[in-house]
Order: sequence, then structure tokens, then C-alpha cells
Amino acid sequence: MVTVLRRALTQTFSSLQNRSLSLSKCRRMGGGSSKTDPAAEKMAQAFVDEEIKKPAVVFSKSYCPFCKMAKAVLNEVGAKYTVHELDERGDGDAIQDYLLKITGARSVPRVFVGQQCIGGVRRHAKFMRKAHWSHSSRKLELSN
Repeated sequence: MVTVLRRALTQTFSSLQNRSLSLSKCRRMGGGSSKTDPAAEKMAQAFVDEEIKKPAVVFSKSYCPFCKMAKAVLNEVGAKYTVHELDERGDGDAIQDYLLKITGARSVPRVFVGQQCIGGVRRHAKFMRKAHWSHSSRKLELSN
């Protein structure tokens, strides 16, 4: 399983590097901090705090190639996860503002496993190289 995952990651990273997608364009996808009203901010906080209690959660944008890669890696290991496409939600900006507060980054993907943010796609890929989905415990576990 780990060998298959490494192969999939290598192929995905290679194909992504071959694309002419500039880093500055990807940074714009994450956007800057927006002005969120206090009520929306509290609702976003409650939503995120509840969602990250799940075994694996991805905060994503449907058009982001890095988000697609993160989800592909989770699919490759057979992980059961919840995905929230922030560009398809009215409260997506408020959610990203709250993710900035709790993770130090507003960019997507933001991947949470076991209530901990394992980061964006680079940290996610490093983590997933050592992870496997345990069907018995229904969570991601690290391989030795």
C-alpha cells in the first residue's frame, strides 16, 4: 500500500510540476484575509470546530490543482474523508479566515486528520507517504 501511495504521489507531483501553473496564481486562489462580520465568524468557527472532530477533513476549492492532488492522495489510500469546497459555500471566506487563525494559513487545501491540521499539500503528501487507512479503526494511522 505504501509503495502504491509513493508511486501515485511521485506521478502526481511530476505531472503538476510539468504544468505551467504559476505559484503566484495559486497564492491568489487562497486569497487574502477578508472582512467577516462577527456573526458569520462565530458560525464559521462553530462549523470548523465540529467538522475537524471527524477522522479526516479537507477544506478545498473545486478548481484548485493542489486540492485535487490532496484528495487524490486520500483516495489512493482508501481513506474515508469529508470535503468542503469553500468556493461553493456562501461562508467560504469566513471559514478561510478562521482556518488562518487556527492553522496560520488561509490557503487551501487545509487537511485535518485526527483533529490536527497536517497542513497543505506538501506537508499532507509527506504525512501520507507514511500513512495508511485503517478500516477497523476508521482512521489514518502512521506506518513504521
